[in-house]
Amino acid sequence: MRGTKIWAIIAAILLAGGIALAAVGTARGGSLNMEFDWENFKVITDSKNYVTETKTVDKFDTLVLNTRTIDVNISYGDEWSVSYCVPENRKPEITSSNGKLTIDSNEKTSFSFFSFNTTKQKRYINITIPEKEAKKNFDIKTSTGDIEIKGIAFEGTIAASTGDIKIVECTMGDLEIALSTGDTRMENCTAGALKISASTGDVTLDKVNCDSLETGTSTGDVKVNDSAAGNIKATASTGDVTLNINGDRSKYSMECKTSTGSVRVDDEKMGKSYTKDDSGDCSIYAKTSTGDVKINFEK
Repeated sequence: MRGTKIWAIIAAILLAGGIALAAVGTARGGSLNMEFDWENFKVITDSKNYVTETKTVDKFDTLVLNTRTIDVNISYGDEWSVSYCVPENRKPEITSSNGKLTIDSNEKTSFSFFSFNTTKQKRYINITIPEKEAKKNFDIKTSTGDIEIKGIAFEGTIAASTGDIKIVECTMGDLEIALSTGDTRMENCTAGALKISASTGDVTLDKVNCDSLETGTSTGDVKVNDSAAGNIKATASTGDVTLNINGDRSKYSMECKTSTGSVRVDDEKMGKSYTKDDSGDCSIYAKTSTGDVKINFEK
């Protein structure tokens, strides 16, 4: 029993010290990226030296991206290229062949728990694609870091644990986004079938036209503004669902409900639920447990 207490005290001291160092590092502009490497059973941190490089890659139709603690930016540019700024011991592995670009951030299996890294250097991977190219297939997986995609024609999947996702001025096919913690924002885009899920964070669509939209969040708001979709399913556990639709109300069947909150359609209060079945081919299903459901039609 005594030995157990001693180890408990030591663990508490180490944890307190780690938290204090993390606070100092963060206050000085650092990032939370201290990790435990289970493969080699040791604590790892960023090296002090960062490397910045730009590499030209072959033309690709498929992008496979696997990163951990890094920001990712994809946009149009003058050439097919990948540039990055990372710790020197974490240079990504980049392979390009047969129309497929694969980028692996070269980070070993580890568990991130805190950091006292005080560097202000921002880690990133930037991918540029020449304009006027055909639609690309993206398979993006990240652990910690933001993702921003601008002006690209693409489809595929994006899976992230912690970080924000922003997609601007893109022409998309079918796209599925799965995010654990962070906000998802889409602006001035067109798409086929959109499926967006989040555990903690807001989902916001502004001026997005798509064939269908299925989106849900456990803790956070769903906001759709000045957008159009034939079929919409929007849910939240704790948060509001707000849909401002470019469409004719008479063409939509609707099923809307909330447990704690109210339902409003075109600013008319409907109580805690509202159902409308006598409509055309379009549909809206909106539900939240704790929060309001607000639907407005702009045509």
